[in-house]
Amino acid sequence: MPGAVSRDVQVDWKVHKRINQTHRSATAPKARLACKWMGRESHLYYSGDVLVEERCGPCLDVEVDTADGRAASRNAPCMLRHGKRRHRLVPRTLGADANYHPGALLVEVEQHGTVLHVPLKAKKIRVRSEAAQARRRAKRRMRVVGYRISQRVRKRCKQIIGWGKTVAGPARRKFIGHVRIENSALVCGAACNLLRMSRLASS
Repeated sequence: MPGAVSRDVQVDWKVHKRINQTHRSATAPKARLACKWMGRESHLYYSGDVLVEERCGPCLDVEVDTADGRAASRNAPCMLRHGKRRHRLVPRTLGADANYHPGALLVEVEQHGTVLHVPLKAKKIRVRSEAAQARRRAKRRMRVVGYRISQRVRKRCKQIIGWGKTVAGPARRKFIGHVRIENSALVCGAACNLLRMSRLASS
């Protein structure tokens, strides 16, 4: 109708960048705009972290959090505490990818009694602080054999994530809301453990 006010504001998105302040889901407010890798378009995502035991490969914990780039630093200590409380496990070493590189996280994991094997950039660390000292220790650990073993074994997390996306269906979520999505991810991890145990029992 002439003179009617439209709810859809005309915006040229080629000029104005899509940011979380302009794009927010009303049903899933914790979802954030993120891209899986450079050069791809951004979508509303959640961040997921998986803790896997390295010998037999079972999934010990799954965490779903806001995709703000700091979820890994928040979830790693929580998963370690949950593993100690529920499974009575305190891992001596823990392999992780480059998202777990902050010095404060390295300090917290070391205080838990676990050595974190994480890849760091080759640039020199010049700051003198507790976090910087932890990053220097992590960089020295990159030269040992245990680091290479941890980095090879940690790819079992990718197997669980890939199985969940292709078989269990989390690539296209059927649920709305952070709690329901996290519960579905936990069910996916439990189903993967049952499949893993059946294979171990048959072998």
